Amino acid sequence: MSDYFNEYTDEIIPEEEVLRQERIETQKRLEALKKEASKTFSRAGFLTFIASIVFTIGSYALSFIYLFAAPITLPSGEITLPEAIDSLPDNIINAVVALSCFGAVGLLFLLINRTKMSQAITFEKVKPFTLITLVLAGFSVCMVSNTLTGVFLDTWKNIGIDLSFDIETPVSNSPIEILVYFVGTAIVPAFTEEFAFRGVMLTPLRKYGDARAVLITSILFALMHGNFVQIPFTFIGGLVFGFAVVYTNSLLPAMLIHALNNGFSVVCDLIYTNADTLGITELQADIILNLFIAFIMVISLLLVMIFIKKEKGSVKLNRYEGELPLSALNKATYLNPGIIIAVIFQIIYSVFQHILIASM
Repeated sequence: MSDYFNEYTDEIIPEEEVLRQERIETQKRLEALKKEASKTFSRAGFLTFIASIVFTIGSYALSFIYLFAAPITLPSGEITLPEAIDSLPDNIINAVVALSCFGAVGLLFLLINRTKMSQAITFEKVKPFTLITLVLAGFSVCMVSNTLTGVFLDTWKNIGIDLSFDIETPVSNSPIEILVYFVGTAIVPAFTEEFAFRGVMLTPLRKYGDARAVLITSILFALMHGNFVQIPFTFIGGLVFGFAVVYTNSLLPAMLIHALNNGFSVVCDLIYTNADTLGITELQADIILNLFIAFIMVISLLLVMIFIKKEKGSVKLNRYEGELPLSALNKATYLNPGIIIAVIFQIIYSVFQHILIASM
C-alpha cells in the first residue's frame, strides 16, 4: 500500500485515508442525486394531488352555482338555470374545470420547476406516416384496453364486488349542445391533460429514463380519474400517450390519440341515446361500432407492420445513465411525499366516489 503526498499541506496521507475520503465524497454525491430524484418525482405527485383538489372543488362549486342559481326571467316566465339551458352546463363545467385545474396548475408547476414553456410543450415535426400509424395504433390499443376494463369489472363482480357505476350522459338534441359536449369531453381534456401529464410532468422525469417517466405519469394519470372503473383503462391509455410523446418528442400524437378516443366515446353516447331517432336498435348500433373498431384495428396493424419494417428496430427509449444504483432510484421514485400523498388521496377519493354513487 502506497501513501499520497499532499502538495498543498506538505503532508503524507495514507492510501487508506484517501480511499475513505473518496468513499465519503461518493456517498455524499449519491445522496444528493437521490434527494434531487426524490424531489423531482415528488413534484409529479403533488401536481396530481393539487390538480385533483382543484378539480374536485371546482366541480362542486360550479355544480352548486348551477343548481342553486337565482331564477331567470324569460318571456315565457320565470325558470331556473338548469331548466333554461338543459344539459349544456354540465359540459361547460367539464371544460372550465379541466382548463383551470390542469391548465393553471400545470403553469404553476412550470414556474416551480423553472421549466420553460417550450420544454414542456414540444411539437417537433413528425412524419405524416409515423403520425397516422401512432394515432391509429394508439386508438386501437385504447379500444382493446376498454375491453380489458370490462373483463376486469366482470371479474370483481363475480366475486361479489361491483366496482361499476352508471355515469349519466347528457341527452343532446341541438347542434350547439352536441358541439359543446364534444369540445368539453374530447378536445379540452386532450389538450389540458396532455399538457399537464405528458408535458409538465413527463419532461423533467425523462432524465431518469423514458420507461420510468412514462410508467409514473401513467399511474398518476390513471389514479387522477378518481374511480376504479377508469383506472385500468386510463393506465394503459397513459402508457400509449407517453410512448407516443417520448418516441416523437411531440405532444401532438398523444393529443390526437386522446381526442380520438374521447371523441369516439362521445359518438357512441350520441348513437345509443338517439338510436330511436336514427331508426336503429341497440344491437345494430353495437354491430356498426364494433365493425368500425375492427376496421381501424386491421388498418393500424398493417401500418404498424410497415412501420416496423421501415424503422428496422430503431424504436428505442432513452435509458437512465446516471450514477444512482437502481435500488436507490426506485426508492426515490416511489417512496417520496408527493407520490405517497397523491396515491393515498386518489384511492380514498375513488372509494368515496363509489360509495356516494352507490348510495344515490
